[in-house]
Amino acid sequence: MQNRVRPKIFGVGFNKTGTTTLAACLKHFGFRHLGHRRDLLVAFRHGDLARVFQETDRFDSFDDWPYPLMYEDLFKQYGARAKFILTMRQSSEVWLNSLKAHALITNPENHSRKLAYGYDYPHGREAEHIAMYEAHNAAVKNFFTKNN
Repeated sequence: MQNRVRPKIFGVGFNKTGTTTLAACLKHFGFRHLGHRRDLLVAFRHGDLARVFQETDRFDSFDDWPYPLMYEDLFKQYGARAKFILTMRQSSEVWLNSLKAHALITNPENHSRKLAYGYDYPHGREAEHIAMYEAHNAAVKNFFTKNN
């Protein structure tokens, strides 16, 4: 039997878009999976792509932060050896409501919202979050349409 190399699979949808389900599916099919890593989000925000790639080289599939923010860098790094999945909710409002509910039950001292969205909580910043969500989804679709 031929030893086949699996493509890397990056979930590039924002959190609260089905990323947990995506991760469960990928793990079920035997992918070595890496989920949310706040330290890698910090590295990405500081421009340390080498640190992120050091970890992504070790795994097959990914979801949550920092991957949605760096899909272009990941495409440049892995190209045709990677697949990208944009997870989305039924609507921007459904996504925002899920994000808001999740924000209320996460540790206020140890979360990634400020690094990812620029705000500690989505409450009172609903319009900004919806604009970011919709812009992200449109940008991802546009990027992969042009690079397909």
